[in-house]
Amino acid sequence: MEHIALTDIGNYRKKNEDSLYSDSNLFIVADGMGGHKAGEVASKKAVEVFRDSFYNYLNKHQKPDIVEIKNTMGQSMQDANKAVYNLSVSDTGYAGMGTTLTVCYLTENIAHICHVGDSRLYFKRKKELFLKTHDHTLVGELYRDGKIDAEQAFSHPKKNILTQVVGMESNLQPQSLQLELKPEDIILLCTDGLNSMLKDQLIGKIMGKYNDLSDMGHNLIKYAKHNGGYDNITLILIRYE
Repeated sequence: MEHIALTDIGNYRKKNEDSLYSDSNLFIVADGMGGHKAGEVASKKAVEVFRDSFYNYLNKHQKPDIVEIKNTMGQSMQDANKAVYNLSVSDTGYAGMGTTLTVCYLTENIAHICHVGDSRLYFKRKKELFLKTHDHTLVGELYRDGKIDAEQAFSHPKKNILTQVVGMESNLQPQSLQLELKPEDIILLCTDGLNSMLKDQLIGKIMGKYNDLSDMGHNLIKYAKHNGGYDNITLILIRYE
């Protein structure tokens, strides 16, 4: 397995509020939001707490099964949620901050995914690209209910209104799923700075143009910036071998 992690401030933002973690088999992206520095604090805190909570569990269990991993990822997400919330109420400068959090953990040929917010996880097999996470947004709900199509969702003026985010409320309901991997499958985790600038079809086209993950990642960022680059852009690419 090979992987690459990249982040870019974009064309207009003064700071990068995204955070990421990329290890041998644990991968996390987070897109923070809030006032002065609060977004970057929220995303960093969520990533650190999830990572530490999850690894703490793994150190106690040698061979957890799929259900145990799913439950532990869910609990680690709740731990991150609580930590960000507690920080937000302890300092008025952090009031109302929150973050997306999208996590992928690999065991043998299984990708375990836990997700909250509108960052995304895509799955590419051969020439086909599939979006596997749900956008926890008002527009995402309209799309899943069949009230708007993908084209309308991409350009909708309210597409940034989140319905669920880490650190804002106690009743968190993360999306959990598992993917069975085959050799040469590619997983893409990204913040919405990428997919808000590039439609899924173009993301798949760019990924299909390059074999090297570094070339793939840098060109995804280049095209996102060329198309506007209004937000921070963070991505992790993983190729299963």
